Amino acid sequence: MKLPHIALFALALLVAACGSEDSYESAAENDVALVDTAAETSFVATTQVSGLLDANTVSEQTLQEAVGDVVAPHIVAHRPFASLGELYTTLAAEIGEESAEETLKTVFIPVDLNSASDEDILAIPGVGRRMLREFREYRPYESMAQFEREIGKYVDDEELAKLVSYVTL
Repeated sequence: MKLPHIALFALALLVAACGSEDSYESAAENDVALVDTAAETSFVATTQVSGLLDANTVSEQTLQEAVGDVVAPHIVAHRPFASLGELYTTLAAEIGEESAEETLKTVFIPVDLNSASDEDILAIPGVGRRMLREFREYRPYESMAQFEREIGKYVDDEELAKLVSYVTL
C-alpha cells in the first residue's frame, strides 16, 4: 500500500472505533446518560434512577444528549411536572403519542404506588389496563418488597426491574 492509502485506512479504522453520531444517538436511546464533565457527573447521579432521568431535575444539557434537540425543549419549557401522566400528556400533545412513549423509556417522573392516578400508572412503559388493575389491587403497598412480590407474579424479572425503576413509595 502507498502511504496515502495507509493513512486513509487508519483514519477509517479510527472513525469506526470511535463511532459516529448514530452510535451516540443509540447510546442515548439505551438510557445511557452521557456526561462531559466531572462536575456534572454528581448532578446526573442525583437525577438518574436505574438509567432513567428525572424530567424535573436533569440538566438541560444531559436531557438534550439523552432525548435530542427536538424533544428536550418541550420538556424544559413545561417543567416542573406534577406527575408522569402530565409529562406524557404534554409530550403526546406536542410531539405525538409514539414519540412521547419512546421518550418515557429515558425520562420519567417517579410514580407513587399508593397515590398515583390511573393516568400516571398507564404512562409507565409496558403497563396496560390489566397491569393497572394489578397495581391497584394490592394498594396500599407497605414496601417495595411487597410490590416486587405481588407484581412479580405477572411479569418476568427483567420487566419487574423496569417497573420498579419508575415507582416509589
